[in-house]
Amino acid sequence: MSVKPNTSIEALENIRPFLSSHQLIISIVAGLSLERIQRTIVSKQSIIRAMPNTSVTIGLATTFISYPDNISDEHRIITETLFDAVGITTVVSEELQHAATGVFGSGPAYVYFLMEAMVTAATEQGFPSEITNKLVVETVYGAAKMARDALHSPKELRRKVTSPNGTTQAGIEYLEQFSVKKAIIGAITKSSERSLKDCTVYKDKDGTGYFIYDRVVDQDRCLHIVKLSEDYLSFTNVYRRLGVAYWREAAAILYHNRYYFMFTSGLTGWNPNPAKYFRAESLLGPWIDMGDPCENDITNTTFQSQSTYILPVEEKPGLFIFMAERHNTQNFEHCSYIWLPVEFPTQDTAKLTYRNSWRLEDF
Repeated sequence: MSVKPNTSIEALENIRPFLSSHQLIISIVAGLSLERIQRTIVSKQSIIRAMPNTSVTIGLATTFISYPDNISDEHRIITETLFDAVGITTVVSEELQHAATGVFGSGPAYVYFLMEAMVTAATEQGFPSEITNKLVVETVYGAAKMARDALHSPKELRRKVTSPNGTTQAGIEYLEQFSVKKAIIGAITKSSERSLKDCTVYKDKDGTGYFIYDRVVDQDRCLHIVKLSEDYLSFTNVYRRLGVAYWREAAAILYHNRYYFMFTSGLTGWNPNPAKYFRAESLLGPWIDMGDPCENDITNTTFQSQSTYILPVEEKPGLFIFMAERHNTQNFEHCSYIWLPVEFPTQDTAKLTYRNSWRLEDF
């Protein structure tokens, strides 16, 4: 499966009727988790996540593969044979896919960036522009081939070419003066962080759109919110890191009585956990941690479910339906949902009470 991330769910929904249990899905969609794919297609399916970099086009890709626990040996062999044909493969846990994207997925771009600088420097030194690009490419290609074929690490190869008090040492010292290595490490970290996880959108009362997602930043995972452009197709520079929503996902938002209420889930994979909700007077915060909104939740698991959406009932202003998913990891065809009315004990608080049944007319 190879589509743009923003069309991936629609693509999965379109192919869902044609899937059968013996088929294998290999996804190379950036940021699309195995869990999200399984949740969308519903049926039991062998799903594998792989991420090759752009060098796949010349058969020299670095591909990272993540398997679910129940994958068969046959499907492992098929996947690794497929990607071994276009480069090298490495099996990693799915949690490392974001780091793999930052280091190796974006890696070619960092090399090209260095090459751009070398071309500019060579031209400024007087080399003819018509041959400079080729010379830089051959220099980088030769260095890469030496690094691949040699028995030494890149660090050792650099040491061998850096003579004491020589020209190379002068250049390296200049790079160190500007902390270039630190900048490269920072760039890779930022690239990894940019990889988003669970996300949703919210349209405010004035029509402004917001994108809410959870993401790892500086080893902390929390919710973020960014204002969308007027056509909802791109991000603006207006965003906030919601540090109070630490280690949360599955945000569902409503607006009532001057306040925004955001219901969230913890990060426990397929297993349900206690809900937590937050309150703010602006979508950009500050947000206040209001604790668990669930009453009579004897299992402390959001009634064995996870928040997915809050539906405002147009015919009844002030009535909102909390929608949540109940996962059945043994049989995804038997996953179910719960719908509960959101109640407001006071103007600035909300709660959820479990009900076996209820009617709109009662609210």
